[in-house]
Amino acid sequence: MIPSVRAMDEITRLHTRLRLAHRNAFGPHTAQTPRLRRERCTERGGRVDGLGFDATFRRMWNLHLAHSQAGFAAGHLDVERILFTGGDAEDAGCAAAATTGEGDAR
Repeated sequence: MIPSVRAMDEITRLHTRLRLAHRNAFGPHTAQTPRLRRERCTERGGRVDGLGFDATFRRMWNLHLAHSQAGFAAGHLDVERILFTGGDAEDAGCAAAATTGEGDAR
């Protein structure tokens, strides 16, 4: 299970002094990675077989990569870089400014 950003923020607020200062999402760009991996695995099927992976494995891997590609492309999956700071509001603003060039955190 992959936690949501909201869940990480809530649990961190409840149990630590850390505060979410900035989020940088790049999931839409990540959709190309599983597509490229699927293409390469298909092109190199013989080499994959030689490593001991059978046709069932290749079909399941292909399904997993297709599912990941669709999830990223549709916005249901995402990859984010998340910055937490020590809890001081001034620190959060400075950290966000250093990361984004702006003074406000997302």
